[in-house]
Amino acid sequence: MTNKEKFLALVAEHDNSLLEEIESRIQKQKSLQRSKQVAIRILSRMDELNMSQKDLAEKLNLSPQQVNKWVKGNENFTFETIEKIENALDFELISINEASCASSSNKIVMDISNQKNFNNLEMKRTQSEAKIIPFESAFPCVTQKCKFG
Repeated sequence: MTNKEKFLALVAEHDNSLLEEIESRIQKQKSLQRSKQVAIRILSRMDELNMSQKDLAEKLNLSPQQVNKWVKGNENFTFETIEKIENALDFELISINEASCASSSNKIVMDISNQKNFNNLEMKRTQSEAKIIPFESAFPCVTQKCKFG
């Protein structure tokens, strides 16, 4: 192996690991930003309820240190933890807007206008053609109310 090949091999290894490390740091930074946003919401709600960290810890049967980690924004929350906090503080910490999920631009629409053979359907991603059709109105005889006879 020539010196040039050795050098290129060394540089290639370091470049990949450095890029992976940078990507990992960026991802961790994004996660921490979200955790800090959640922490701010927790602190705001606790302030509204005149609740201390110790009060919240007692309500959740946890140590005050754990609640302190949450409100510092350095904790990676699980959905289970978020649900417990929401129940203890009686408010919605994180919400998922179902309407925005339904109007997503990633809908898949089947082009079946003139198809007789449904084995070769063409799938298209569109933003303007997507339409939500209630199941019962699209297929009325599939519901339990439908009587065959």
